[in-house]
Amino acid sequence: MEQRAPWDSLTSPPSYESAMLGQPYVIAPYDPLPYPFPTPDNTTLHHYVYGCSSSTNSGSSQLSTAPSAPPFSPPPTSVTVPPSSRRLPVPPPPPSSTSLPVGPNDVHYWRHHGLDLLLSTNYIHITKRRDERYSITDNTKSLLYTTTIDMETTCCCCSSPRGPGITFHLASRNKQQVLTIQQFTHNTCCSAREMEVNVSLPSNVALGTVEGKGSHFTLSNQSGDVLCYLDQENDCCNCCPVPFKVIPASFPHDVGTVDQCGQGTMVTFPMVLDVATRTLLVAFALSQQYMREEDAKRSTS
Repeated sequence: MEQRAPWDSLTSPPSYESAMLGQPYVIAPYDPLPYPFPTPDNTTLHHYVYGCSSSTNSGSSQLSTAPSAPPFSPPPTSVTVPPSSRRLPVPPPPPSSTSLPVGPNDVHYWRHHGLDLLLSTNYIHITKRRDERYSITDNTKSLLYTTTIDMETTCCCCSSPRGPGITFHLASRNKQQVLTIQQFTHNTCCSAREMEVNVSLPSNVALGTVEGKGSHFTLSNQSGDVLCYLDQENDCCNCCPVPFKVIPASFPHDVGTVDQCGQGTMVTFPMVLDVATRTLLVAFALSQQYMREEDAKRSTS
């Protein structure tokens, strides 16, 4: 058998015969690295090369020490936000404005003028005149508006020309002036009494007119478009007052009433009426109540 030097066994693997006969293989001694490491900047690969060179190259040429690696710094990471979670820039709030809405179709417009109370009820009651004042209440008898007579002219002849008429001022329960109602009448001996009522806001903004005579009247807006028809059926016996039917022009099946009662006038609004049309209907009922009281005074005098 071939004899080998002891140092040969340190650097070369055993022969086939040594491995088959069970001769143990001599493992190179392990020289652990000193702790702490000589330089804290060395990487793990540098420590491995340094340990191997110090243990396997004793008595021979040693491996050249690898240059020290720069300190490890992780690459910069960028977080991608999904589109669903991105926040859009918030627009600045609109500038504050105290001006009224442009059109009268906004409820804030009517709330500013104090007429939004007519939207909260479908029934009102106009009481009889007391101390030159009328009261308008809802179905719970809560006060909505009060009406005062500003100007009145009286003529005893039956065919007087159209004069200044009667002016009503409607105020809310908060003492806010909300409406100006001007009534003009023209009496003739051969025909029924003609009546015209102009309704406007205190700022001289016209809402519409009430025109007609006898048992037929119409409610029109400021442009002349007919909004409602007011018709009264003929009563041959005249034993009880006949109410007016309120027929909207666009919804003829949604009918309301203007009825005379012992304590004044009751108004039932159709559901489809807006604030402007309800206001014109209140003006008509107020004018009718005033004219009935004036007729009762003339009949008893």
